[in-house]
Amino acid sequence: MRSVRELFDLTGKTALITGASRGLGLQMAQALGEQGARLVLSARKADELMLAQAQLQTRGIECSAIAADVGRDEDIARMADAAMAALGHIDILVNNAGATWGAPAEDYPTEAWDKVMNLNVRGLFLLTQRVGRLSMIPRRHGRIINVASIAGLAGNAPGSMKTLAYNTSKGAVVNFTRTLAGEWGEYGITVNALAPGFFPTRMTRGLLGHLGADHLSAHAPLQRLGDEEDLKGATVLFADLVIEAVFEDMAVKEIVFHQLDEVMKPGAILASNTSTLDVNRIAAFTKRPQDVVGMHFFSPANVMRLLEVVRGAHTGKDVLATVMQLARKIQKMAVVAGVCDGFIGNRMIEQYSRQAGFLLDEGALPAQVDRAIEQFGFAMGPFRMIDMAGNDIAWAIRKRRYLEQPEFTYSRTGDLLCEMGRFGQKTGAGWYDYKPGERAALPSPLVNDMIVRHSKALGLKRRSISDEEIVERLVFAMVNEGALILEEGIASKASDIDMVYLSGYGFPRYRGGPMWYADEVGLYNVMQAIHRYAKGYQGKAWVVAPLIRKLVDAGKTFNA
Repeated sequence: MRSVRELFDLTGKTALITGASRGLGLQMAQALGEQGARLVLSARKADELMLAQAQLQTRGIECSAIAADVGRDEDIARMADAAMAALGHIDILVNNAGATWGAPAEDYPTEAWDKVMNLNVRGLFLLTQRVGRLSMIPRRHGRIINVASIAGLAGNAPGSMKTLAYNTSKGAVVNFTRTLAGEWGEYGITVNALAPGFFPTRMTRGLLGHLGADHLSAHAPLQRLGDEEDLKGATVLFADLVIEAVFEDMAVKEIVFHQLDEVMKPGAILASNTSTLDVNRIAAFTKRPQDVVGMHFFSPANVMRLLEVVRGAHTGKDVLATVMQLARKIQKMAVVAGVCDGFIGNRMIEQYSRQAGFLLDEGALPAQVDRAIEQFGFAMGPFRMIDMAGNDIAWAIRKRRYLEQPEFTYSRTGDLLCEMGRFGQKTGAGWYDYKPGERAALPSPLVNDMIVRHSKALGLKRRSISDEEIVERLVFAMVNEGALILEEGIASKASDIDMVYLSGYGFPRYRGGPMWYADEVGLYNVMQAIHRYAKGYQGKAWVVAPLIRKLVDAGKTFNA
């Protein structure tokens, strides 16, 4: 079986690297860039930094540069804010500040090493604080590489490498783990953070090999997960619950759950943070499917209260009860969902997003669609929302759909947008334009022109679309899918669906949730609207859910 490291791909991921002008920082930047990550480089000397940026760009590595001194608080704030504006989020933070001062290690007295290590660890901690504790935890693939290293200097003295790398990184690990423990520790839960230990060059892999679980476990509850043997002897082996949060790839899930099945104690709950993948398939990778459950935390997890608890076909009742009790203890709003693509929330939001795209084909523009649904009460319209999340994520889902469900149609405008390289706020351009360092969505003449030209290519005469039609199509598309979810038993009751949307998707609270709102409008009126839209463009997307028809015939509602 291949290791996680062999399957590792940083395509679409982001990294901020300090001390990146030379030495270990530059080598780490090159290694991450060659794996597909988008980079922001930082260093104290602007001239050296520009040279490093040019060197990487000649190798085809996408990167920008910010001259900053991590010894200055104002520089840390400016660098973090600029990196977040450029990247949209930070998946990987490598703080290498102070590592390449150039003198042989043996020439440094103890007080000089203390200064370097304090600079390094303090810089890492303040950067993490500035960006936001959980913005450092990737939203898509569940991995954080958080390294404080002065090994650029230590490399000149082989005998001191192990001690120096261990000492400075220990401090950073303790600080970072405290921020994680702060989220759950106040509820009486012991935190064991498990972070994959992938470092793509021989130099960095060898260096960080000194930071094994046997060293770190004595000082901070953090282990590295990389090759198949890494779990053996780790603190996590004694846990009652382990939550997997690697990136959304079934092949990687298989490796991780195979390893967990081999080493976790009998009776331990094996949970997956997957947002879309089949929990039954994941459970089948183990010999204990009764202990496997989905725990889909919504990002950012320290802010969002929603937790989708996904029960597999073989999930034990005791496992489900334990996870629901845990959710209450950590003050999460837990909703139980069955297994399907997207569970409750993401399955419904896909229909909402499909209709938003079809509206563009017919005559609307992104700003009008967003304005209409925001005036209805949503926190954010579909196009602002996907610009924030990343258009490349939705693009990847559509590509999978094209292969698995070719009959499932979408507007091509989203694909055309991504082919232009407009992935959203993280690239400074998506459905909207964004000024550097700002998040205000500005209507894009380039995108609007693309939409109009696409309508013409389809042979469609663009028409004026009312705000009322926009709201009906977006909301009723969700309601109709919600009815299917209820009928299939994915959700046990309509109020569960409403809680998902009130707690996790910004549905206006005073409207009660999509299913409650449909009851207020009247299910007969909803059904008639669906019939009406079924006669229009992409009408095959509108088929009345059998449950809606049954309830109308019986004079009942979702919440009766």
